[in-house]
Amino acid sequence: MADLNVIRFDRNGDPKTGLQRWDDIPSDQLHSGAPIQTGHIYLDNDNGVFTVGVWDCSPMKRVAGRIER
Repeated sequence: MADLNVIRFDRNGDPKTGLQRWDDIPSDQLHSGAPIQTGHIYLDNDNGVFTVGVWDCSPMKRVAGRIER
């Protein structure tokens, strides 16, 4: 059986490191804005199909489509 643990989420990310700056969104994926994104991943799997975390971003308009990690 899977190891079942509760993960407490904090909107400010990890209590020790907070939300970390993430890579910039490429300009060809944006309609407008110069977003700054920060986040913290609490849990993910090896193939990137499953990711759980907190994300924050300044205002922007993004081109519709698949988001690559």
